[in-house]
Amino acid sequence: MIYFDAAATRAVLPEVMETCKPYFKDSYGNPSALYDMGLDARRAVEQSRRTIANILNCSPNEIFFTSGGTESDNWALNGRGVYCSSIEHHAVLNHINNGIIPCNSQGIVSLNYLKSCLSFATKETKYKPIVSIMYANNEIGVIEPIEDAAEIAHHFGCKFHTDAVQYFGHGEIDLSYIDYMSVSGHKIGAMKGIGFLYAKDGLIASMIKGGEQEKGHRAGTENVPAIVSLAVASDIMYKNLESNNIKLRNLQSYLYTNISENFPMAHLNGTDNWDERLPNILSFRFDGYQGEVLQSFLNDFGIAVGTGSACNSGNGKPSHVLKSIGLSDEECNSTIRFSYTENNTLDEIDTLINVLKQAITILR
Repeated sequence: MIYFDAAATRAVLPEVMETCKPYFKDSYGNPSALYDMGLDARRAVEQSRRTIANILNCSPNEIFFTSGGTESDNWALNGRGVYCSSIEHHAVLNHINNGIIPCNSQGIVSLNYLKSCLSFATKETKYKPIVSIMYANNEIGVIEPIEDAAEIAHHFGCKFHTDAVQYFGHGEIDLSYIDYMSVSGHKIGAMKGIGFLYAKDGLIASMIKGGEQEKGHRAGTENVPAIVSLAVASDIMYKNLESNNIKLRNLQSYLYTNISENFPMAHLNGTDNWDERLPNILSFRFDGYQGEVLQSFLNDFGIAVGTGSACNSGNGKPSHVLKSIGLSDEECNSTIRFSYTENNTLDEIDTLINVLKQAITILR
């Protein structure tokens, strides 16, 4: 299988699997237990917390392990009034009880609209909603101006949250202007079912009641192998950040050029400013063709691509992200998302292009 759907998930990194093995077989104790096996597990959890904190240049007390990005988003926004962009993941959008900030045709959130909303919402009142703008979009790969958005939020006395599920591992992160940040492990080569929430100064209300795990904020026995996998994958991704991004930009440029030159009906979704795009995602609409039909054709030849967010596949509705940047239902449904890792190759792109040519010819 040639895999071009890494934005949905990617394989667990080999180094991660090796490091996690002892916590399945030997050091499998409950981290709350006070005998040696439990203490070994506790040390692994806390070392993992320190590893992630060192990457982000924050305190370990500000890192809370969760089951993934969705839980982290829910935890940060639970019970709050929320303003967010129109292209957020549904884990954020489903919290909306205040307002949605539109994006332009390039996929960039409107900062002027955000400023106007907060000015009206906070005028002559103590009400302070939370602002949630994703770091980078999972469907079109556009990086949002979150530093500017956070500055606006703070100007009006509001907290700022960012869903960094797609961005984490692909760029440096400055937490100085972020109050809450959500991350998921399986996007960077860790296990599924693990993530973390960054909360500035450790200030976050408890969400899951029970025992004293996660400083009493999230009860339940810690998933030690998954936590270790997240720390190891994070460490690998950030130690290799520069070299990986060089590889990814090369793949991106090669894929973009080949699609643009070979398929006149193909149009890039989102900004064409490469400084405002993730290096590992390209979303194209193929006018006159159904994205799911092209996806199925490629799958028959052993090539996996996405048509949008894997969380919403099969619901029959056009992507809310693509609708938000002004695409028609037909244009939304003609879209394919190509996402890849540093392990993909130019030869694999050549194969993709050749099979895609066959698909366009046969399905014309």
